[in-house]
Amino acid sequence: MRRSHTSTLSLLAASLFALRDHLTGDDTDPPKLSEQEWEEKKRADLSKKSHEQLVTKQVELERDLQKARAKAVPEGSRVLTADEAKEYEALTALGASKDVRARLEKGDAAVVTLAGRERGDTLREVAEAAGYKLPVLTRLAEGLTFEIGAEVEKDGKKSKPVTVKYEDGKKTAPLDKYAKEHWSDFEGSLRADASGDKKQQQQEQRRVTTGGAGAPQTKTAGDGLAAKRADTRYSM
Repeated sequence: MRRSHTSTLSLLAASLFALRDHLTGDDTDPPKLSEQEWEEKKRADLSKKSHEQLVTKQVELERDLQKARAKAVPEGSRVLTADEAKEYEALTALGASKDVRARLEKGDAAVVTLAGRERGDTLREVAEAAGYKLPVLTRLAEGLTFEIGAEVEKDGKKSKPVTVKYEDGKKTAPLDKYAKEHWSDFEGSLRADASGDKKQQQQEQRRVTTGGAGAPQTKTAGDGLAAKRADTRYSM
């Protein structure tokens, strides 16, 4: 009988140790006890009980242990809260994860395309408002954003004020002021009118050099003599 009582005590101690994280109430001790201290205390408490009480306790503990194992979360998994479970159900209702990912990627690509078009439209409007060449402005404006104001009229001329945002939007400045401070080296190629004048000058220079239409004509003595020789009415 003594051996049976001791065996039951050992089984109870082992069961209590396995269930120590799941038990509540009088069967648990403060977590400040070490595992060895906790086991020794439980053995001392159980040694005061009768064999019948120990058997009953053992049956209860085994039942609780089975329930705890059934509710245990598999390794590598996690328990969702009620709100997380609702979100998960809403996501799974959208379809398989690979299909959802494909749709999201297409959506991201569409957003990028739309943003590029909107950026192009903005730069085109800025170029028209400031009299800039669009290709040059596009290269210089990388990392900048613009705000185009309502059209105003001054001295009989209509224009749209343009504001530049730079340094991640922390600083702003009127476009003409920003251009003078940061784009002064590109003024000649940036200005559409200045570029047009230069192009016209280059065309004029080529026309004069090649003797094209409208080029100034100069005459020399040799030219007059050649003309006389070509005239059949002229004789030596």
